Amino acid sequence: MDIINPAINEIISNVFYDGTKEAQLAVEAASAAFDSWSNLTAYDRTNILRNYFALIIAPEEELAKLTPLEMGKPITIME
Repeated sequence: MDIINPAINEIISNVFYDGTKEAQLAVEAASAAFDSWSNLTAYDRTNILRNYFALIIAPEEELAKLTPLEMGKPITIME
């Protein structure tokens, strides 16, 4: 799926778009993982989620630059 900057009507990126079949596979994978996740301690689950959070936040500056492009707004509005 194309991500378009509406201010200049240009494609700035592409993202993978899952359909119904892929969504069902994701639900099945999550269901299969539930038992092993439930068997982890709260401490272990917290560590996993904190690591995941760090991976999401790592590209923060890059995301801050992409968001205004995607919305067609100047970056100063996003600050």
